[in-house]
Amino acid sequence: MLWTTIPALIITIIIFGLIGFFMYGSQTGDDREIQSMITVLNDEFTIHPVTLLSPAVIILLAICRVKPIPALVFGLVVAGLTTFFTSPGSGLADVMGAAHSGFEPATGNANIDDLLTIGGLEHMLFGVSLIMISLAFGGLIHA
Repeated sequence: MLWTTIPALIITIIIFGLIGFFMYGSQTGDDREIQSMITVLNDEFTIHPVTLLSPAVIILLAICRVKPIPALVFGLVVAGLTTFFTSPGSGLADVMGAAHSGFEPATGNANIDDLLTIGGLEHMLFGVSLIMISLAFGGLIHA
């Protein structure tokens, strides 16, 4: 696959480089805005190395050739447990609610709120249902 992937990667890097240079190359960054965002993140969230535990577990299980579904489920359990460490006031209902409906922060900084507002399982339902329907259709065609 390298014969098709490497040229596509090079073309993509060139295109995005040109877009970034011509659209945003003349703009200068505002250090005060970046510092305020860092301050808000430090004040509102517990940024700790323990939060890297869940991705590390998933990577380790992938290296050990554990099947994907058990590895992801175990990573999800580890992520849920680390949530109790990094967010001391949250309970199981909060974690399950965030997983189902998504996380909507109220930091007071519109940029950070937009950046961190993500949907949960509800927002992935269309994509998941499309995959399930296509798999079912593939099974019908195969049969």
